[in-house]
Amino acid sequence: MIGKIVVSIAALVCAGAGFVNAASETGNLSLSMSRTLDATINSEVRSRALDQNFRLAASAEAENGNTGFPASSDMVLAEAQSLRALRPLDPVPVRVWAVGGIAQTDPERASNILVSASTMNKRDAVANMWLVHNFARGERVDAMITFFDQGLRTSRQLRSTAIAPFVGLLALREGRDRIGQLIRAHPDWEEDFWTEFARNQIALQNAGSFFEETGIDFSEQPSERKAEIYRNLRRLGYFESMFALAAKDRPLGEQSERIPPESLASVTSPVGWRLQSSGLVSSFYDDTREALIVDAQPGALGAFAELVTPKKSGSQLEVALERPAPEGGRLRISATCAGDRSNMLAQVELRPGETLASTPLAEDSDCAFLLLSASIAVERGSQGGVELAISRIGLR
Repeated sequence: MIGKIVVSIAALVCAGAGFVNAASETGNLSLSMSRTLDATINSEVRSRALDQNFRLAASAEAENGNTGFPASSDMVLAEAQSLRALRPLDPVPVRVWAVGGIAQTDPERASNILVSASTMNKRDAVANMWLVHNFARGERVDAMITFFDQGLRTSRQLRSTAIAPFVGLLALREGRDRIGQLIRAHPDWEEDFWTEFARNQIALQNAGSFFEETGIDFSEQPSERKAEIYRNLRRLGYFESMFALAAKDRPLGEQSERIPPESLASVTSPVGWRLQSSGLVSSFYDDTREALIVDAQPGALGAFAELVTPKKSGSQLEVALERPAPEGGRLRISATCAGDRSNMLAQVELRPGETLASTPLAEDSDCAFLLLSASIAVERGSQGGVELAISRIGLR
């Protein structure tokens, strides 16, 4: 995992955060031209030109597929040394000298120099991300996160590109612990973190572990964000995390203790039944009748309700109607392994005149969650269509 993060961060450092708008900030001032100017009066201009030269060289490396910083030329390093004497608090010459020169042969020394320099100036996004990259190579997760945090706090521009690999550190137990500590302190990048979390595949895969291990209350997340997290967990097939979060999501978790997940009463739950309607089929849950009402017009064909539920060994798949199914329609309930619709474990059909059907669920030790799907087919010649009141679908 750390290896993948190293590549991601290296590419980010070279191609993204620190190098946006480099030319626009300094114009097209060349390094050789800037050196002919008065050393003291124009030191700031020289620093910007040095920074531009450094950034453009690194960006060129990234465009060529290289993920590290290139060695700086002797002229660039000489200019960095000169500016260090003129501008001791300027992070640019220190960073160029350390990364473009010393790091090529002694990255540990370069890291120590930049860590020390950061105590005077924390706002150099490039230096912060180089340190993240360097600590990633050494698998020093806590140090990585420290400089990620520093970069995210001091550069809004950096957040747009750095937040995704930062959130990716949730794949690591140490990463979850440290990021959890930061989130509880409510940093100014917290909103960016949660926005990325809700759509980030690594974060979603580890969502259950993150909230469990850090003690952060998932229930306190805004309802819109929770809905997006549930939706993406389901889409990606991370059902274990989905149900782990639902169990801790008050009052949803309290409700789920009383209502089995496959109960039709759970249609309002983010982990309950998902109803869908088309032009020829409509479905809704009737609270007064405690039944799922399906209205299908002639020629209707397709699913109207789906549910992901934990698999129960030795269960029966069952469907029951309030009254016998009318002529012209056929109701079908299938149970497949969630994430693999081709793995059919059970299927039942209710034909006209029937009110109850059930069948045993096939055993599959590799299947932990089921996808229950309810569909209806109505003959084209049916008069007035078909209405069904389903009192039960699920496992028994």
